Amino acid sequence: MEKLTILIIEDEPTINRIISNYFEKEKYNVLNAYDGLEGLKIFKDNKVDLVCLDIMMPNIDGWEVAKEIRTFSETPIIMMSALSTEEDLLRGYELKVDDYITKPFNPKVLVAKSINLLERINKLELNKELTEILDMDGIKINMASYGDKRKLNDLLIRDELTKVYNRKYLDFQIKNIMKESIEFNSIFGILFFDIDHFKNVNDTYGHNIGDEVLKMVSSTINSNVRNIDILGRWGGEEFIAIVRVDKINELKMIAEKLRIKVSESTYLIDSKRKISVTISIGGTLFDKNDDISKLISRADSNMYNSKKNGRNNVTIN
Repeated sequence: MEKLTILIIEDEPTINRIISNYFEKEKYNVLNAYDGLEGLKIFKDNKVDLVCLDIMMPNIDGWEVAKEIRTFSETPIIMMSALSTEEDLLRGYELKVDDYITKPFNPKVLVAKSINLLERINKLELNKELTEILDMDGIKINMASYGDKRKLNDLLIRDELTKVYNRKYLDFQIKNIMKESIEFNSIFGILFFDIDHFKNVNDTYGHNIGDEVLKMVSSTINSNVRNIDILGRWGGEEFIAIVRVDKINELKMIAEKLRIKVSESTYLIDSKRKISVTISIGGTLFDKNDDISKLISRADSNMYNSKKNGRNNVTIN
């Protein structure tokens, strides 16, 4: 099996070397850069599977490096910094950074986060997704008879209208991530979205426009979550996002960001008319004593509390 390559962009030579040693012990190829410009050049010249990126560096800082990488690549990025304010976490989320570790840290923790992240992304790869879902349903399909596996995969795991993931796939992924969280002692969050006054949209404009609103709202949310997060349609005007976070404040911050993005969007429904909608959001963190029903029920209950509090709100506990 081909070794995966880690790029470490860290201006402090001693820290760079220590981190490298830990990754090399796990049999990864390691590339080293000591400032942002050097890191970008190495990234562009090599096949890199994951980037460990310091924020405070000479020439250009880690934020600029991450921003540049995201213009042409979805390679996972873990930010390393002594900064840990809400503003920093939000900036990382907006740049679709995959994880964040605060200095000082144990290099073993960084390596464990990296391994976990790479394994998660690998599980989301097309062929493995398809194989697991087919096995789960007990369906036997000769893949050689299909010229386009991606189209088949989309039929199985995507919602036909909105093209985000469907309920069956969400259910499947939540159960898998629950098992993973127990195994690795990690945390994740669930966000439950409901479009406010959606019945009024259908009654006023018709179901065809209602369908367009569903597509546009789901697209707005989907374009503002990270690659490692999973958005799907739960049913009707309800959507669920599986969000990789370590703390409840991060989940609140992400939910509020998504709420604002939707509320500030205007959707063109024909050549003359525009419509704006809002969403109510409920969220919760996974607890090791949860089953999927209890987890979803808690997020759903919090969403209804957001509606009781006037809609266009976030409730997370």
